[in-house]
Amino acid sequence: MGPSKTSQRWKKKRLHSGVLRDLERQNQKKENIRLLEEQIALTKQLMEERDKKLMEKGSQQS
Repeated sequence: MGPSKTSQRWKKKRLHSGVLRDLERQNQKKENIRLLEEQIALTKQLMEERDKKLMEKGSQQS
């Protein structure tokens, strides 16, 4: 086995680990986006409930 075979194997292994890192990064990005969308939806829901309570409170005082 010559030095070029060892070098090729090393490059292939390095490329493979790079691909795995990219896939992990993509999955993490998808998860972050999903969590952000969930947080936005929950914040919207919370604000709507708060506004509804404020309106009810305001109509009781009138």
